[in-house]
Amino acid sequence: MLSNAPELFALGKKRQANAEEDFMAPPYEEIGRLKEDVTNHDEVEVERLVRTGLKILFLTEGNLVQLIKSAPAKYAIA
Repeated sequence: MLSNAPELFALGKKRQANAEEDFMAPPYEEIGRLKEDVTNHDEVEVERLVRTGLKILFLTEGNLVQLIKSAPAKYAIA
């Protein structure tokens, strides 16, 4: 690993920037994947909670759409 140190120093800041990008790219890619997984999980959980709320209030999605904006049932589900 250190055998190419003189070359790295000779190439200057441009090479240093590329090396840093190469080093940091995999962690950033993993963070992006993890954020995507969390988002997908959250959406599934929200849908489950909304379905549960609709059942408790004896409503369907169609009924919910027909209610006025200020309906207490809409606030309860939100």
